[in-house]
Amino acid sequence: ITSDKTMQNTEAPSSPTAESYLSRMKKSGSFAVRQGAQPIPVNPTGLQLGHVQEMAIGQLEGETFPHPKPDDHDFMEPGEIILENVILKQESQQEETIAFTRAGPRERVHFKGKDTRIAIVTCGGLCPGLNTVIQGIVMDAHLEYDVPVGNVFGIRGGFRGFTDPDLLPPVVLTPKMVEDIHNLGGTYLGSNRGGMDKEKIIDKMAELKLDMLYCIGGDGTHAAANLLAEEANKRKLKISVVGIPKTIDNDVLIIDRSFGFETAVQEAVKAVKCAKVEASACLHGIGVVKVMGRSCG
Repeated sequence: ITSDKTMQNTEAPSSPTAESYLSRMKKSGSFAVRQGAQPIPVNPTGLQLGHVQEMAIGQLEGETFPHPKPDDHDFMEPGEIILENVILKQESQQEETIAFTRAGPRERVHFKGKDTRIAIVTCGGLCPGLNTVIQGIVMDAHLEYDVPVGNVFGIRGGFRGFTDPDLLPPVVLTPKMVEDIHNLGGTYLGSNRGGMDKEKIIDKMAELKLDMLYCIGGDGTHAAANLLAEEANKRKLKISVVGIPKTIDNDVLIIDRSFGFETAVQEAVKAVKCAKVEASACLHGIGVVKVMGRSCG
């Protein structure tokens, strides 16, 4: 599969609508599109992939460094992709095929662990598993990438934690602090909606000398993360903005199932069962259960 190096960024993502899946993907803004040119045979049966759309993750430019723990990982090879549809017909010409950059550790990284400064922010509504994700980022940063203790920060109260003086300042996250937070509900950092001001946030990130920002959130959070990445790139700042899908609505494009979704469904089922019992016990009883979710609830 061949692809050129043209990267085309589009506007921020819109809410899922009746648009085609592919057109929504192109609009997401969290991904760039590389368009393949020539169809080539991929196996002896004659199967061909014609127009390959690779939803490629944007990459930082500049110097890279060897992974600090090369013996602990099976690294992904450059150019490896995952096809969206793994079931294809033999002896057929696929007019359009969607592919994704394969996730996993790389042999070379953009930041030296001992010099790296990381921030984590949780935005939007609560979701089961948020603290487990925070814990995983902190532990991996220290144990897998040699990020020093004291160089991982938690931004409190969503994006407002960057700019609102009424909120507490960022908190240093250490392995000792997060070792048990997976047992807690909610988010250890607190969350909030809104507060997005890309200029002020990038100013604060530059002040804190941050290299990486992990944004844990849903549709709107990823739109905001994309704007932050664009602003950092505009200022020629070497800052990596990483989006981690979080939604109990399960309405983030590309992923099959987000963390916390099954737990939310299980809790909703409990409410439905209780409502049924109550309604069944009354003459002409009616049980009403309301669950959240933009287009799914």
